[in-house]
Amino acid sequence: MMKRRKQNTSKRKKTTINVLEKNAIKNEWRQRRGLRKKRSKGGSLKPQELKDFLQASYEKNAPKTIDNYILDDKLSNLYGKVYVNHDL
Repeated sequence: MMKRRKQNTSKRKKTTINVLEKNAIKNEWRQRRGLRKKRSKGGSLKPQELKDFLQASYEKNAPKTIDNYILDDKLSNLYGKVYVNHDL
């Protein structure tokens, strides 16, 4: 009859704790230095805006503006349209 080996889970727990401690130290260091993760500006799109963007993406000659968003000609092509709003 074979003996079952007892799994050593203590190493995994120590590793997890060490990773959590390192993350906590990094976050504390950032707070002391006044550094924070950069958050992107903006918000969510309204359903009508999303519908307008989707419809414009299928058109060959897409409109230049949609609700304060301007078509970026450098980034847009026949297969994808990019609209930018610099106010956000």
